[in-house]
Amino acid sequence: MVLYNEVMEISKVGTGFKIKGKQAVVIIEPAGKIVVGEFAIVGPGEYEIAGVTVTGIKIPPTVYRLSVDGVNICYFEETIEKLTQEQVEKLDGIDIILGKKITPQLVTEIEPVMMVTTEKKEGIIPVAKLNIIREKLPTELQTIVLE
Repeated sequence: MVLYNEVMEISKVGTGFKIKGKQAVVIIEPAGKIVVGEFAIVGPGEYEIAGVTVTGIKIPPTVYRLSVDGVNICYFEETIEKLTQEQVEKLDGIDIILGKKITPQLVTEIEPVMMVTTEKKEGIIPVAKLNIIREKLPTELQTIVLE
């Protein structure tokens, strides 16, 4: 078993997100463009770059499943109300849902331990960045709002 003791950082950059892992930085740009190092990924497919695995899954729209430092992240560019059983199975094992607006239905279907969004939530104080260590992920759902 591989232990990931490094801190992974998630922050907001412009209207997208930045995930800084041990080996690579991932930029998630608007319109569903994923940039890992010098490589841009748009649309469905499977990619492995600098220790980061990215899988584009056509829902529609394209949803991205990323694995960075052993943490499984699902990025939703657009609001999706409901997934089919087959789509839920493709997203099995997700630790973090990341997106601008995430519906409660998605959280129920995917069952992540963290929801990271830029949408303001009552009673939650926004933070500039989120530091994550794989071994210290919560066991119950936590909601984080990035500013």
